[in-house]
Amino acid sequence: EGGADAWKKGPDFALDPPEVFSAQNGAPPQVFGVVWNPFKADEFVTYGVKHIKWWRPSPETGKWEGIPGSFGSKVDNVLSAVFIRDSMAPYREIIKDKETGKLFNKGNAKVTRTGKVIYYERDPDNPDKVIKETYKEDIDLEKVTTTVVLTGFPTGEIGIWIDGLLMRCIEAHHTGPQVIQDDGSCTFQGIRCLKLRADKKTVLSGGADGCVYAWDVRQTVDDQPQYFKNIGDSIEIDAEDQDLSGNTKQGSAVRKEQGTALKAAKAGSTSHSSNVLGRGAVKFKRLPGKWRLTSPYKEDPPPCMKSLDSQPGSLTFIVGTNKCDVWELNPPLENGDASRPKCLTNGHTADVYTCATHPKKPHVFCTAAESSNVRLWDARKREIMRATSVGFQCRSLQFSQDGSHIAVGGKLGRLKILKADTMQPLVTFKKCVSAIDEIKYSPNNRLLATGSHDLYIDIYDTGFRGPGGDKKTSGKVLKHPEMNTEWEKEKGGKGEYIHLARCSGHSATISHLDFSLPLFNPPELRGRTLIVSNCNSYEILYWDAITGQQILANQRDTKWHTRTTMLGFDVMGIWPDGSMNVSVNALDRSHSLEYAVTGDDYSLVKIFNYPVVHDDAPWRECKGHSSHVTCVRWSADDRTIVSVGGGDRSAMQFRTTGVNKTDGGHEAFKSRRKETPWCDVAQCMFCGRDPLPPPPPPLWGPLDVEGRTWGAIEYMPRTGKCSCANCEMRLRQEFRVFDTEASGRVSKVEFKLVLTNFGEQQVTMETVEAAMAEHGLVAVEGSGQGDDQLVPYEALCAKWDKAIAARYAIHEAEMEAMRAAGNEEEE
Repeated sequence: EGGADAWKKGPDFALDPPEVFSAQNGAPPQVFGVVWNPFKADEFVTYGVKHIKWWRPSPETGKWEGIPGSFGSKVDNVLSAVFIRDSMAPYREIIKDKETGKLFNKGNAKVTRTGKVIYYERDPDNPDKVIKETYKEDIDLEKVTTTVVLTGFPTGEIGIWIDGLLMRCIEAHHTGPQVIQDDGSCTFQGIRCLKLRADKKTVLSGGADGCVYAWDVRQTVDDQPQYFKNIGDSIEIDAEDQDLSGNTKQGSAVRKEQGTALKAAKAGSTSHSSNVLGRGAVKFKRLPGKWRLTSPYKEDPPPCMKSLDSQPGSLTFIVGTNKCDVWELNPPLENGDASRPKCLTNGHTADVYTCATHPKKPHVFCTAAESSNVRLWDARKREIMRATSVGFQCRSLQFSQDGSHIAVGGKLGRLKILKADTMQPLVTFKKCVSAIDEIKYSPNNRLLATGSHDLYIDIYDTGFRGPGGDKKTSGKVLKHPEMNTEWEKEKGGKGEYIHLARCSGHSATISHLDFSLPLFNPPELRGRTLIVSNCNSYEILYWDAITGQQILANQRDTKWHTRTTMLGFDVMGIWPDGSMNVSVNALDRSHSLEYAVTGDDYSLVKIFNYPVVHDDAPWRECKGHSSHVTCVRWSADDRTIVSVGGGDRSAMQFRTTGVNKTDGGHEAFKSRRKETPWCDVAQCMFCGRDPLPPPPPPLWGPLDVEGRTWGAIEYMPRTGKCSCANCEMRLRQEFRVFDTEASGRVSKVEFKLVLTNFGEQQVTMETVEAAMAEHGLVAVEGSGQGDDQLVPYEALCAKWDKAIAARYAIHEAEMEAMRAAGNEEEE
């Protein structure tokens, strides 16, 4: 009733007298992350803009319910969170200070490293003072599931949360540089990552100051076996055994010598809050040593930590930074100095729109990003060879034909020429107003063409003149002779980059352009350098590269030096059905003229046969990017495809087989099937290097205990077991003592490891002695003492080998019998 607008004037909203409701502008608070509780499977927290919530399933409905945390007077963004085990939770209560109104923790007991619970007895006249400690019970620390949450704040502080209340904050890191948030406000980056190590005792924190600290978060104290041996033991505490915060001094001289103390305490020595805080507060201690990352550029601030993870069973951990780098950090050295961090992956700090491969070196390519950083990469080592900042946002990139120059185009029409081997800037131009999205060198290296958002193509004379060049028409004298090796020779002239012409005629942004091969032009244009260009309005235009005039003659038989323009008869099959001009972002043709590769908005790199003249032509996709692929290029030998993703800020390599004519998989090479000298891959299926032996026939057997499911049984050498459910064998481990051809001696410690790997339970040194006596082995003195005694193992290895062979033969016989029984049932 009343139509679609009835809700505006319904009875629920007809208020008399009218009331003013509170309103809040903007979107709901942004969530930065979620962390599961490692000690409870049914609890996690979410955190973000000025909020943190604990989520637990409702006992009545089973649905997840969020419980917001209380910040008190300190409301700030929560950037990270982690759960830690709280063994003190049952013995701690939260009280409110009458004078200040602040919340504090009151401890009723303490827990030792071995799980002893020692209760406090307080003075009736002064509840803040502990006069007696009594050992009353034991707990299993590994079964404790109560937790405390630690959070990182933009101020560089770590907050401690108990039962949804922010109890206190600890200064841990510097705030780091300021950043602008999505809503336009400024904030610090603070502590973005907290990680609990596998030992459940140490927390790693990474901040915007480039530092990583380790914190001891165990809520236990050291054992005191001289006083608390049995349940019921107690000891009286005096004032001299308590520090200003009310904590007991474990190293007191009186405690060590007498074990007793006076009951008196100094009046007014501590306040109420400090005593209570000291007795029941969450323990949080920074361990010695720290790790610090610095930027390779002097003016850049240190990288800000964005994520952190530790390796289980090791002190090594890795961090990800806002520089898009991944670093591996090892524990400090023995002398206390920090170990040198190792960069595992280098990345760009902004979207990457372009890449280029070296024309002569297949393993070298270059990338440029909107962060103004240009990086030269070694594809084999996956490492940066050179890096520089050009001072503007980069949108296009190209090597000269001899590989000595790198032309970089960017926003605001800026063009800069770099020396490739040193990344030294040589020449800078600004002939355009808008961004330069495309750059190409001519085949003879004499011309450089740029396409911009100004709808123009600008052509430059590079000054390159090879042997026999006309010195009169070579331009001015070059002021940087080292710009090109050919220019250093006396046979050729020497010039510099000069703006020659401008091509005008497109009605939209220039997207791609290519140079022709002058000797393969039509007869009336033979010997002239031509340019073909595309724009975002689906135009294909041709130009004279010297004069900048448009060419209207038919270019059907023209041979093009490169093929990156995406419109034309020979590439019409790259467009999927229903696609638009923006669906495919980049195209490149292989140097063998047989394949083409594209990058599209669907994060795919596609390889086609060239020419691609069929509608819906077949293709092979290469996945890996998480954002639109902005540029793709073939390497100089066509054995690698380099692609860059815009939003994922990454460069990826895809190895090809059969594209290069000398490859084993190529049609021209299949008949010979001989090893190629370039191939460095073992068991290469194309060149035939080190062929693999034929696989053995699969062994069939039951995959479950009941025998309901049968399948191929695989032997897994790393675990020493096969995959069938009935097999309990432990075969040879990857340990040198099982080598039957080995000779020499091993220590008792290694011998103990052998027994452990062979299935013995709870191996001790007594077990080692018994095993030696059983096999008639006599230890001799080694270089060490005690457990370092040496044990000969030749006879023992032979005996074990015979036992293993017998057990494996029995196993194969059982499997054969089960197979036969299965065949009879089928018949």
